Amino acid sequence: MESELHYHYITNYSLDLCLEYMKHDNIYDKFEYVWEEKGDYYLITFKEYKNSMLSLANAPKPTFKVTFENIGNQTGISVQFIKGALQAVPFVYTRDIDTFWEKKLDAKKADFEMDNDQLNNIPEEYRPISMWGYLGYELFFSIPFVGFILMMVFSFGGAKNINLRNFARSYFFYYIIIVVIAILLVGILVYAGVLSGIK
Repeated sequence: MESELHYHYITNYSLDLCLEYMKHDNIYDKFEYVWEEKGDYYLITFKEYKNSMLSLANAPKPTFKVTFENIGNQTGISVQFIKGALQAVPFVYTRDIDTFWEKKLDAKKADFEMDNDQLNNIPEEYRPISMWGYLGYELFFSIPFVGFILMMVFSFGGAKNINLRNFARSYFFYYIIIVVIAILLVGILVYAGVLSGIK
């Protein structure tokens, strides 16, 4: 099974304290869950919402691969959604996933405005792209013919970085929308011209 959705958190709790807290549920947990140790990583499956009007009911229960890493006096938490045959995305809101880790381990979503040491801890495929990086790619994609080829390559697997791949795809669909609108306008003008010719 391949995982694409990836969440990063940072807590001031020690690694040992994080692992101890994960073994026990408490009244403030966002979900009822199952916690499994798998050697150098852990699996967590959300079974049901707790103290909420929301319910997973008969929906597939999302499972995540969890790894911890010591980052100086903090602990980094990496959470990867594991895709299944009937579950391409988790049937829970991202904000609820964030809330779970915030209440469980007082963990905050990792801020991508971080120093180089912390940035290097993020896997290459999830590293953020700077403003200048986006501007550069936008200029590349604007080059006639060559830019279109680059955009197609990045959109369909040529880019390892997911942020770049998604940006290229958004640009690609933008072009598709423009082409469709242009075709519709030409069609309307041709149709209007034909009608005026008949009259």
